[in-house]
Amino acid sequence: MLNERPTGKPHDSPEDTTDAKNLLSLVLEIRNRSAPSFPRCAKKLCPFLLTIVAVTATFAQHSFDSEYFIKYNTFTHKPSKPIPFDHAFTLALKSPLAFNIRNAEVYEVSIDAGERHLKNSICDFPLNFYQSNDSVYLYFPAVKPNVLFDINVGGTLTDACREKLLSVNANLFNAADTAQAHKDYKSFTACTLEPTFKARNGLQSFSAYMTLFSYASLYNDLTTATNFKTGASLTLEQIQGIDTPSKNYRIFAEGPGLIEAVKKSQFANVELGLVTLSPVPIQSTPYKKTMPSQRLAALDTTITQLKAVLRRVDMIISNGYSTVTIGGVTVDFDAVRTQVGNMLRNCMDNSSFIQSKLSAINLWISQHYPPGHSRR
Repeated sequence: MLNERPTGKPHDSPEDTTDAKNLLSLVLEIRNRSAPSFPRCAKKLCPFLLTIVAVTATFAQHSFDSEYFIKYNTFTHKPSKPIPFDHAFTLALKSPLAFNIRNAEVYEVSIDAGERHLKNSICDFPLNFYQSNDSVYLYFPAVKPNVLFDINVGGTLTDACREKLLSVNANLFNAADTAQAHKDYKSFTACTLEPTFKARNGLQSFSAYMTLFSYASLYNDLTTATNFKTGASLTLEQIQGIDTPSKNYRIFAEGPGLIEAVKKSQFANVELGLVTLSPVPIQSTPYKKTMPSQRLAALDTTITQLKAVLRRVDMIISNGYSTVTIGGVTVDFDAVRTQVGNMLRNCMDNSSFIQSKLSAINLWISQHYPPGHSRR
């Protein structure tokens, strides 16, 4: 079952781990003279482990409760001073770059045939903590000797790692891109590892993740044309018409992108968030429809540009211009405003729709890769 507690069995590499629900973890050793050698972490859930001789308090501590401040060296795996077993203390260590810590829990363990085993699947008590840009502070209560505990620290994906997983999903949706999805998954796996801590994570193998990939319907929605609004456009004369009476105001910065969209018939892709109006020339390869974050970024840029164009047209109309003739073609600025306004609304509506699907995808990811480790 997903999200099970570790059992003390040896942990396989991420490529061989098929059913771990939690995404991220670190392995950390604090050794003392009486502590046994540190085993490899469990296959089903790889926690961030501190091997210490242990605690019986029922309270998590805060920094002002701590009597000792101890630094932990993540390279040598040694504390700056002996761990006190009868005083509250703060343990400070380098902050992991791979994820954002969400919880820290203490579990009593026993040693059986040289392997660590949790005595029960429910934590004995949580720890308070603080994570800064470069450090993590774990606040321990007073502890007693001669009992072994593991400290399990859970976290959530960083934005960078989440983007890599979204790239995996986008390629998994297209069977022809499975090989690229596999490469992206290796990149995603590497993103979740923390080299400073010699971390091991609990990720599924790629084949197992393909089986787990059960939200394809959301990606279907992103590729279905009827879910999106398109159809607004401008002619070359209309764009030149916007530029002609407004030269006295400021440079028409959006003009080159609009002209590119006309010449390359890209207005539909602009409204869909597959290309942007700048920089010019417009990208030759549109974004994939299954990459919602890229499309949202493109639409944000386009919406900003179209609002600027709309303000320019309003300025032209407010200064008394109703029409202008370009190459024998009469440009009606009210008609121009209608088209720009329609394009802007389409982009905004499409952005809202894509955002709703991305939120649902992120919810799925959070449910399968939850922050920390819920009780089971």
